[in-house]
Parts: sequence; structure tokens; C-alpha cells
Amino acid sequence: MRFGPADPNEIGQKILTDELTAKVESVVPDTAAQTQLDIRESMSPLELPRTIPWWVFVIGILLLAALAAGYYYWRKRRTQKAAEPETPLLPHEIAYRDMERLLAEKLIERGESKLFYLRLSNILRHYIEDRFGLRAPERTTEEFLVELRNSLTFDPRHKDLLKSFLRHCDMVKFAELQPTSDEVDGAIGSCKRFVDETRAAKVEHPATSILTTA
Repeated sequence: MRFGPADPNEIGQKILTDELTAKVESVVPDTAAQTQLDIRESMSPLELPRTIPWWVFVIGILLLAALAAGYYYWRKRRTQKAAEPETPLLPHEIAYRDMERLLAEKLIERGESKLFYLRLSNILRHYIEDRFGLRAPERTTEEFLVELRNSLTFDPRHKDLLKSFLRHCDMVKFAELQPTSDEVDGAIGSCKRFVDETRAAKVEHPATSILTTA
């Protein structure tokens, strides 16, 4: 073995030793190496199809066409529906609807008689305004009754019905009258009866409400 400066031009030194032998052995026994470390032969790679069947393209095109047609139809229907004007309700239909909603709130059962009569009388007043053009909601009961007395719009029977109904409502609203169940039913019946008998003769959308007479 020679050692010395890195420069090959300089003189180095030599050391002579006996020959050294190194033996490397596996820590795995020979039997285990034959059984557990057996390397199997590799499998050849699978071949992928080089072409896609023609019917796959046909099915894909049909699906895309169906989706496009469905989307177009949906957008068209949505646009048409948004463009269609809503048919306005007739005055008596509004009155029936509002009476149903009022009864559904069960104000009488909750002890709110004054609020119930206030809203019931307003329903009839607004019906009279929408149906006949009279400014019933903006006037007191006495002011309205004075105009009603000289009006040719209603027959005497309907005038008496309105007079009785409105004065009974005022007794509950302003005189703290506690109505009986029969009086409540009578007020509801009077309101409904007046609407039934004075609504427009030509009904384009017949009411199917439970309040509508058969």
C-alpha cells in the first residue's frame, strides 16, 4: 500500500502487509432463502383495446341530445310561466279567501273578539269598495249608513243587513260587548250572506271555498 502527498510528483511512502481476506455470509438460512425468497416469473402486461366501439359514441351523442332538449324545454316553460300575467281575483273571491284565513286564526277561541270583529267588518267594507266603488273602509259606520240610505246600489233588504251587521261590530269594537257564540256565528253568516247575494253575476272563476254556497 502506498501513501503520501496528493501531488504525484512528490515522493511517497510504501507499507507492505500480509494479504487480508473478508468473507460475507447471509443471515438468512439456506432453506428459508429457497422457500420464502422465491422470485416468481413476471407476467406479461395486459393489452388495452386500441379502438372504442362505434356504439359508445352513438349512445353518448343521444344522451347529450336528450339533456340539451330537456334543458331547452325547461327554460322555455319557465320563461312562458314568468311572462303569463296572474289572473286577478274577483272581489267576492278575495272576501271568501280573507274570511277563511280569519276563521283559521281562531281569534274568538283565543279571546280576541274585538280584533276578530274589526277584521271581519274590514273584509266586508273592502268588498263593498272593490265590488261597488263605495269608499266604505274610509268612513265611520254612521257616515257610511247615511250614504247607504240614499244609495240606489242596494235593495232595502241588503241595506238592513249591512246596518245590523256594522252596528253589531261597533258594539264589540267600541262598547266592549262580549258576543256570544250565536252572535259570532250570526255575524259571520251575515257577512257571507251579503257577499253571496251581491257578488258579480258573471263568475269567471267559481269559488271552491268552504264558504261558498252550493
